[in-house]
Amino acid sequence: MSSTPQHRAELFVMMQLRRLSFGHNLLRRRVDRIEAAFLLVAIAVALLVIPAAAALGTTLHDRAEQSATEERASVHQVRDLRRLPPRPPPPRPPPRRRMGPRMAQNIAPLDRPPILTSAE
Repeated sequence: MSSTPQHRAELFVMMQLRRLSFGHNLLRRRVDRIEAAFLLVAIAVALLVIPAAAALGTTLHDRAEQSATEERASVHQVRDLRRLPPRPPPPRPPPRRRMGPRMAQNIAPLDRPPILTSAE
């Protein structure tokens, strides 16, 4: 069985077309042929859209990178205050002395007037 490479290629193409429901098979329904055509169109569209989407993605990435470069060039430097030595803590107030019962008697409450004694 000798066949030329061209004949083999034609047979391969015909077999693939029959597999995709293109051909003169009387057992294939019209719906099967429409489904096969839709599948073939979907594959062709996908093969055309993927490179276009990749080109669009590359363009958008380049624009974003250029915009970031321009923004970095326009930003001014700021001194980082976190790296300065820490400030000394504020001075602590003097400790409060505790009053004994005698000292507490000598201090008048703020809500009523002071009591005058007869010794004065």
